[in-house]
Amino acid sequence: MALLDEWRSQREERQQEVRSRQQEVRLTIAALQEERLTQGLHDRNWRQQAYTNLQRQTQQFLTATSSNRRIQAELLAKKLDEFTRSLSLQTAQFLAETTTDREKLAAATFKELREFHATLSATLATLRQQRQDRIEMLKNQTQELLTSSYLQRIQTQAQLNRQLTVWMEALRSDIQSYLQELELMGEARRRQLHQSFQESRAQRLAEAQQLRDRHARFQAQLHLYRQNLQFEVWGEHSKIVSKTHQRYQGSKIGFQPVAAEAPIKLEAEVKAKPAEAIKPNMTAVQEQLVYNYIRQGKGARLTEIEAATALSRVQTVDALRSLLQKGAIVQRDRLYLSLDAVKVPVTITR
Repeated sequence: MALLDEWRSQREERQQEVRSRQQEVRLTIAALQEERLTQGLHDRNWRQQAYTNLQRQTQQFLTATSSNRRIQAELLAKKLDEFTRSLSLQTAQFLAETTTDREKLAAATFKELREFHATLSATLATLRQQRQDRIEMLKNQTQELLTSSYLQRIQTQAQLNRQLTVWMEALRSDIQSYLQELELMGEARRRQLHQSFQESRAQRLAEAQQLRDRHARFQAQLHLYRQNLQFEVWGEHSKIVSKTHQRYQGSKIGFQPVAAEAPIKLEAEVKAKPAEAIKPNMTAVQEQLVYNYIRQGKGARLTEIEAATALSRVQTVDALRSLLQKGAIVQRDRLYLSLDAVKVPVTITR
């Protein structure tokens, strides 16, 4: 119980202390509010007095400024009036002097312009006359130039026509020669091909004849082998020999026409050998003549070679073809030339 009483007594003390503090705070707040109100009234009165003083000073300043500005404006107006009057007098005097000077200058300028106009008119008339004379001279020169050009063009045209005619004739002759050369070369090529075909045909016939002979011999050997085989098996030698001999004779009779052709062919070959033995020498001579002429003349055409060597067209074409195949000459634009490496005439043999 003692603790409870003690706590209650302390509680009452604390409450009493709180109430006393609250009373002090209220008194302090009331004092502060009263002081603030007093200070506010004092500040308001001071501001009101300061505003009144400032308004009075401003009014005095504006009144003084207005008076000063009025006085300055009156002085400035007087000065402006005086300046305007003096400027008007000076302007009138300047305009009078300027008018006099302008009249004098206008008179002098008009006089100078009149003199310049007279001089310009005279100069213009002179220039017009000179230009007219120049135009007439140019017309005459142009007419003379056109006449001379026309005559020169006519002469040039006639000369060109003559040259063109000569060139056309030469071209026609060259084309005709070239066509003849091609025709001869084609004919020679056809003969060569025909000869090759004939030789090939003869060779094929000979090979066929050889095959027939081999076949006949093989057939005879086959019959003999059959005869021997039958003799060994059957022993009928005489009968088989007679039959085999008859068959072999019949097979030989079938090939007699081919065998008869062989002597004729050999005889033709024997007759053709002397001509073929002479022909290569003549061909070599012709080739040598053609080659020497080409080398001496540093190139020539077919017609020139034919006329210089006195050979026929066929012989000339054959010789040129042989030389081209051997590489002794070259052909460029229907012109036959010798090789640059060949320095001395060579003996061409076939």
